[in-house]
Amino acid sequence: MNVSKQLMYSLITGDMYVIESDELKNMDKYQIPLLKKPSTSCNKCYGRMYSDYNINLKIYTPCSKCINKCGDFSKYTDSLEIETIKKATNA
Repeated sequence: MNVSKQLMYSLITGDMYVIESDELKNMDKYQIPLLKKPSTSCNKCYGRMYSDYNINLKIYTPCSKCINKCGDFSKYTDSLEIETIKKATNA
């Protein structure tokens, strides 16, 4: 049985990790599917995928450059959350 993998980014921990694609439906709104890993030459995040930590919301703010290049919003379930993420990163 060949199961495909999906790269994910957690807004809560700031980590990137891999899950099986069939588990994607179990992810909450703070987990963002990625197409690829961000470039380590990014001047804002240096490949970490986040630019800073929001202490009020207690989440990592995604890098505005990398989230547009690497984020797989076609697999993201909530369209309202997509707009919120894009506004937060000033994209």
